[in-house]
Amino acid sequence: MQEYEKYGAPLLDRKSEIDELIKTPNNQYPLEINGKLENLPVIRVRIQDPIYRLANGRTKTMQEEYLVKHPEQPTDLFTKDEGSYAAQKAQHEILCKLAADANLMKEFKDGKEQTAPIICTVAGVVVNGNRRLCAWRTLYYGDSKKYSHFEYVNIAIIPRECDEESIKNIERKLQIQKTLRADYKWHAKAMMMKQDQAEGTDIIELTEKYDMKNKKDTGIFLAAFDYAGEYLEKTGRAKQWSIVDGDEFSFRKFAEERKKISEQDKKELFETLVFQLIQNHSGYSGRLYDIIPDIAKNLDAIYEDMKAKMEAVETPKGETEEESEKEQSGKAEGVSTDTDNDTVINNGDGDDLDLLGGEAIETGKYAKVTKAIQNGVIDNVSEIVTNTIDNQKALQAEAKTSGFLIGQLSKASSYLQNAVNNGLTDKSDITGVSQQIKNIEDSLKAISDWLSAKEGK
Repeated sequence: MQEYEKYGAPLLDRKSEIDELIKTPNNQYPLEINGKLENLPVIRVRIQDPIYRLANGRTKTMQEEYLVKHPEQPTDLFTKDEGSYAAQKAQHEILCKLAADANLMKEFKDGKEQTAPIICTVAGVVVNGNRRLCAWRTLYYGDSKKYSHFEYVNIAIIPRECDEESIKNIERKLQIQKTLRADYKWHAKAMMMKQDQAEGTDIIELTEKYDMKNKKDTGIFLAAFDYAGEYLEKTGRAKQWSIVDGDEFSFRKFAEERKKISEQDKKELFETLVFQLIQNHSGYSGRLYDIIPDIAKNLDAIYEDMKAKMEAVETPKGETEEESEKEQSGKAEGVSTDTDNDTVINNGDGDDLDLLGGEAIETGKYAKVTKAIQNGVIDNVSEIVTNTIDNQKALQAEAKTSGFLIGQLSKASSYLQNAVNNGLTDKSDITGVSQQIKNIEDSLKAISDWLSAKEGK
């Protein structure tokens, strides 16, 4: 068999063969189409005859990623000519990964044979069964003797009057609905929904079509997809959707919590922190989506700890604050900044990109800390976030007791005495000490003012 014959017979050959075979089908296959039960004619064709459906929603995001990773290919590879060898071969590569992910390759390799027919149009385009066909072809083309049972495959032909919307409905019914399939990539499903939405489908109909819980769930799901796309762009990996395969719930939680924050610069800080943790999964040992609500709840405390960290590194020894500020206004070593959109890109090989926040926020309480995180000035971000949250939870537990105030003051007094006893040496680094003393003095004044007011009642 010639290479160019492996992924679909010419259009006229496919159509004429199917037209002839459906006159005397082997049997029938019942399938509901547009609310009506149809008995589709089942015929047997050579494995190389059908072509993959390039408009298959399951592969849309993976096609985007394929084009990013293969810049030598034309951008209209998957849309210009459905039957082209190059497009079908590329689609085969994509489907091989999906077939492996779904364990289909292993099942058929271990001896499983075809049971149900794949669903095709009268032109031999596969509506349902693309991954199975891919797995069979891979095995048969690799060892035609061992897998001779895949030389011919059974296909069921949908009525020729079925239009694109009917085909989409079949796909939704057979591939997406949770009662039948649980392995659809979340971002692929979201892209299909976004396309339907752009074509005028309202959120109520989307919720029903795609078996979502309710309108709110649909809205959060689509927002999560948008934020995932934003995240990929900001980390220099636009459209590489496989990177976020396992992050659906993290982006869902992010979308839910972000809309509760009113200040724009605070939204930016929250986004930067969450995106940082998503990018560096190793920095957090638990389920990431569980900590996202805690980040939102303790955002001000996290900001204060990040600010203290930033101030501790902002004025290195031997420099004036003015000199240091000029140096830090740029970014961390090896990083360049696009001033139009505040995008930060590492100048290295691209494997260790620095993280970006959202829109360029130049003013506001949280802006400077946000930029320090984005520019790599503050390190160990994941550790600071988790430590702050743990500390806040402990404080909140203690705060429920009447002895909370005196307990905290006792701890502070003990720490300060320890600093006096052991820290006043020539070896101690004094960077940031003045600022910490000021913070302590401000806190003591606030407590003293409160105490005076309480005693004066």
